[in-house]
Amino acid sequence: MWINSFVSTPNDNFLRSGDLNDWRGLLTMFVGLTRLISAFAYQTVGGGVMIAKLVILSALGTCAVLGFTTYEDRLFDYYVFTQMWPISSCADAPDRDGCKVPSNVSDHWIIHGLWPNRFNGHHPFYCNNSYKFSDAEIQPIKASLQLAWANLYTRTPPDSFWEHEWEKHGTCAMEGSHAVNNEIQYFRKGLDLHMQLMISSYLESGGLVPSESRKYSVDKMYSAIKSRTGKAPNIQCVYDPYLKSDVISSVEVCLDLAFSAIDCRDGKMHSERSCSSGTVMYPKNPRL
Repeated sequence: MWINSFVSTPNDNFLRSGDLNDWRGLLTMFVGLTRLISAFAYQTVGGGVMIAKLVILSALGTCAVLGFTTYEDRLFDYYVFTQMWPISSCADAPDRDGCKVPSNVSDHWIIHGLWPNRFNGHHPFYCNNSYKFSDAEIQPIKASLQLAWANLYTRTPPDSFWEHEWEKHGTCAMEGSHAVNNEIQYFRKGLDLHMQLMISSYLESGGLVPSESRKYSVDKMYSAIKSRTGKAPNIQCVYDPYLKSDVISSVEVCLDLAFSAIDCRDGKMHSERSCSSGTVMYPKNPRL
C-alpha cells in the first residue's frame, strides 16, 4: 500500500499487489545481465577482452536498474482504478500517528490511483523518467485533488502522493490512451472516474453503511458494487489492531483502455477478494 510506502520505502507504492513481482523481475533481469557481462568478459579476441560487448551490456544493466524502459515494457492491457476508505487506510500503517483523515474527506472514499496493468498480473511502472511531476501543471484542479485524492500523511510534503502516483503510474498510463497523455489529463481522468464510480453510494444501496460496531459480509459488499458497475471488482481489507477486526480498505474497479468497466482478474481469470475472514467492519471515519 502507498500508506506503508512512506515509512518503508519513501515515494514508492512498494506493497501494492504485483509490485513485489515487478521488483523481482527487475532484479532477475539485472542479475541475468550481470552474468552475461561476466561471461563476455572472458571472451577474448587476439588476447584482448571484448570491450565493446562489455560496455554495451553494462549500459543495459544500468538502464534496468535506473528504470529506463523499452516501448514493450510500457505496454499494458487495462487500468485498475483504486479507491480507499480513509480511516481503514491508516489502520495498518506503521506511522499510524502520522496518518490523519482530513475533515473535508471524512464522508467519502478517496482515490488511491489509476494504475496500468497487464493480464499476467504484472504492471509497468516509471515509464518516463524525464517527465517529472509538476505542481504548476495541476494548479487548475488542485482544490479538487485535495478533496478527492488526498494525502493522508501529515509528515510528508502535501504534493508527494500525487508526485508518486504520476511518476510511477501516470507516466505509463499515458502510453495507453490519448485521454491521459499528460499530467493534468491523468489526474482529471482520476477525478472523473471518482465521480462516476461512487463506492459509498454503491455500498449504501446494499444497506452497507459505516458503523462503529457492525460487521458486514464481504460477499454482500462485493455484490453491492458489482450490481452497480456490472463487473467484478476487487475488494481488499486490512487488520485494524484497535478494532481487533478486519476492515474494508480499498475497492478496485478494472477498466479497459477506453475506460469502460471490465471484470477484474489477476491472471487466473477470477475476481480477487483478499478479505479472508468473510465478515469485516466498515468503520466510521472521524467526524462522520
